Order: sequence, then C-alpha cells, then structure tokens
Amino acid sequence: MGEDLPKRIIVILGVLTAAFTVVGSLEGITSFASLTFIVVFGGMSYLALTQRDHESVSAVPPAIGLFGTVLFLPMMLWHLFSAQRGVFYTVVALAIVSIVVELAYFETDLFATTPEDQSSVGGD
Repeated sequence: MGEDLPKRIIVILGVLTAAFTVVGSLEGITSFASLTFIVVFGGMSYLALTQRDHESVSAVPPAIGLFGTVLFLPMMLWHLFSAQRGVFYTVVALAIVSIVVELAYFETDLFATTPEDQSSVGGD
C-alpha cells in the first residue's frame, strides 16, 4: 500500500516547508500557499476558458476566475514584496528554477548550443 505513495514529491514538499520555516514564519508558508493556489486557479480557469468542448458550456465562470487571478496575483506579490521580502525572494527563486527545469525537461531549443543539439519536441 505504501509503495503507491509519491515519495519524491513528499520529500520535496518537506524540504520546501523547512526552507520557508527557516526563511520566514508560518505566515510566510501560508502566503506561499496562497500564491500557489492563485496561480493554479488562474491556470485552470484559463484552461477551462480556452479548451471548452461544447459551445453550450458557459464561459462566464472561468472568465471570472481568470479575471480574479489577474486582479489578485499582483496584489499578493506586492504584499509579499512589501511585508515579507525574504519570502518574496524565495518565491521568485523557486519560480525561476521551476521554469528553467521545465524548459530543460521539454527539450526546448532555448538551451541548444549547436545546430545538432537543436531538436523539436515533435521529434522530426
């Protein structure tokens, strides 16, 4: 039963929680969790808005969710920057690392140095 648990992600989340505990406080951890929720909610709202299967499905709820994300994300970032600067810098560093890892994982041409290294995701 325990073999199905995603051990790696549990360890990563534990390390991140410990890092935020050292850098900030419980307030910093909850701020980071709120920011993560806003980003995920906005991404899902965008996906729901652009990937609707049927025209009969209303676009209003995901549009409202996307609008809320666009409104509250900058407010949350400003709060972190002004009230919890250490947590803000940690969040920015984690975001940069995540984007670089994702770009490298999906083998984009961004990191290719020679024409032989350049390859498309489609596997020409």
